[in-house]
Amino acid sequence: MNYKTLFIIVAILAVLNIGFFYFQNTSKTKTFYPQLTNNANTISLPVNPNHKGTSSTLMYIFTGKVTKIQSVGSYDILLTLDISDPSLPKFVVKNGTIVFKNDGKNLTQTHLDSVKVGTSVAISMSYDLKGKTWTLNTVSILPNK
Repeated sequence: MNYKTLFIIVAILAVLNIGFFYFQNTSKTKTFYPQLTNNANTISLPVNPNHKGTSSTLMYIFTGKVTKIQSVGSYDILLTLDISDPSLPKFVVKNGTIVFKNDGKNLTQTHLDSVKVGTSVAISMSYDLKGKTWTLNTVSILPNK
């Protein structure tokens, strides 16, 4: 499976998740498990996130322009975006993280050193509801507008 196919599958799953939650919120009969509250945001989940047979993860895509690139440790890079604020996770890109470049027509794998200050990116992250931890999955360099 190539990286373009993997990225497309992740994007489709994210859209399906959004559609599923929208459908559940518009249906007349609702069966939801615990609500999660984070500051002013509350979501109801269709499956109990504490069930022993589940892995409960929310997918997020953060889009913005890189305003700062900082080395963290030996191999990791901290990206600061123009959308960064204390309510968002830190965007720590680990060595070996998959980086894509989208030129508007093709999606190709590239290296982290292709990301520069001023580059528009989409960062795919997942949040583990049980462990309350963030994982940065991919960085996509967006086409210039």
